[in-house]
Amino acid sequence: NDKQRVEEYEWDINDTNKEIEKADKDLDRIQEKLNKSEVIQKTHADDLKVLTDSLTSLTSEIENVHGELQKL
Repeated sequence: NDKQRVEEYEWDINDTNKEIEKADKDLDRIQEKLNKSEVIQKTHADDLKVLTDSLTSLTSEIENVHGELQKL
């Protein structure tokens, strides 16, 4: 009877270990996706900064041209 109980516990432990391994793999996949998303987000942020800087420069240039035109 004790031997049977020990075997049942061993099965339960094995099942739990398999569930833990699966959960670890799932977490690894999720972490990979998060890492890729962070890279994409940083790329988008960098692109947005370049565009914002360009827009600022163009706005300044337009204001300068407008000022020159008003002098004419």
